[in-house]
Amino acid sequence: MSRFLTLAMKKIREGMFSPPQTYTWPPTIYYLPRNYEGEPYNLPLIELETRGCSWTISSGGCTMCNFGGQGADIPETSLILQASFALKAVRNNPYVHLTPIGSFFDEKEMPSKARMKILEIVRESGFVRMMGTEGKAEDISEDKLRMAHEILNEISLDVGVGLESSDPFVRDFIIHKSTRTEHYLNFYRISRDLGVISSSHVLLKPIFLTEKEAIEDAKRSIEWALNNGSSYVILMVMNIRKGYNLASWLWEKGKYRLPMLWSLIKLLLDLDTESLSRTVIGGLTSSETMLLSAKNCDKCTDRVTSLLNMYQYTLDRNYLEEAFEIDCECKSRWEALLHEEAPPLKERVIQYYEYIARNIFSDRWWEENKKWIISEVDEYEGNR
Repeated sequence: MSRFLTLAMKKIREGMFSPPQTYTWPPTIYYLPRNYEGEPYNLPLIELETRGCSWTISSGGCTMCNFGGQGADIPETSLILQASFALKAVRNNPYVHLTPIGSFFDEKEMPSKARMKILEIVRESGFVRMMGTEGKAEDISEDKLRMAHEILNEISLDVGVGLESSDPFVRDFIIHKSTRTEHYLNFYRISRDLGVISSSHVLLKPIFLTEKEAIEDAKRSIEWALNNGSSYVILMVMNIRKGYNLASWLWEKGKYRLPMLWSLIKLLLDLDTESLSRTVIGGLTSSETMLLSAKNCDKCTDRVTSLLNMYQYTLDRNYLEEAFEIDCECKSRWEALLHEEAPPLKERVIQYYEYIARNIFSDRWWEENKKWIISEVDEYEGNR
C-alpha cells in the first residue's frame, strides 16, 4: 500500500464531515437496469447512511470513492429504522440490494446487532427472495457470512467486494486499497462453501492509466475474479464523485479523463461468452454524490447509453454490437486514445505523485520526501 497516497488522501478528505455531505433521512434509493430470472428488472439499491467507510476515516480511502457518511457513529436504532423504511419504499421487489456506504460486515460501521436485525427484517418482509449487499473482503469472516446466510434462511444472499483490479500494483499505488489478494481468495472460498453468491467489483479506468491500459487491466481482472471463484463481476465504469477524492481533484485540474463508452463496449465484446454472461455493468447510474458519468460525444452518447441499458435488461449481445457499429466521428478520437503513448507505469505514477505533492502540500515538502516516495514505488515487487 502506498504511504504517499495515505497522506494525500487524508489531506484531500479534510473537511469531508464538517458538515457531512450526505443525510440520514430519507435513505438513498436508486434503481439499476438488470436482468433478473430472465426478465428486465429495475434493481432497487438502498444505501444506508452510516459513519462512513472505516478505510476512508482511518487512512483516506480509495482514490475514486466518495459515498459520504457522517464521520461519527450512528445509533444502531437509526441503521435499523433506515433499513425498515427503505424496504417499505421498495416493497414487492423480489431482489433488493441493501448496503451501507462502506462495509456491511464492518463492526464499526454496522454493529453485529444492527446487522442481524436488518437481516431479520429482510427475511420477514414477505417479498424479498434475494438480497445483495457489499463489504470489504477482509471484514467478511466465515462466521459472519454463515450467520447472515442462516438468518436469511431461504432468501438468497449476494455479497459483493471491491476487487477493482487484479494487479496488486494498481490496487496499492493507484487505487489505494487495503485489501490483499489472499483476502479475496478467502472470500471466494467461504462464499462457495456456504452457498453464498459472490460478486467482484472491477474498475474501468482508474486514475493514471491510459485508455488502452484500462481496458486491458479490467479484462484481466474480470477473468482473474471469475477464474478464482467469484460468481460474477460488476464492471464499475469510472465516474466522478463530488469532491473529497483524488479522482475528482485530478479531473478538476485536467489531469484525469473518464473512459469513453466505446471502451466499455469493446471490453465487453472482447470477453468470451461465459465471462460476458457473468459480467454486469455498474457506475453509469449512482447516488447523489455522483457528479459525472462516462460518455462519448453529445451526438451519440444518448443512443449508445440506451443500447447499453437494453443490453443490461436483456443480456442480448446484439445490443452491444449495434452500439459499437454506430458511426460517429468521436470513435476516431477514441481510436487515437488507444494508441496514446505514455511513460512506463511506475515512472508515470511517480510523475503524478510529484504533481499531487507539489499542489496539495508544497514544493518543499516534495523535495524533502521524494526519496522515500520514489523508492517505495521503484522497489515494489507485487507481493500482495
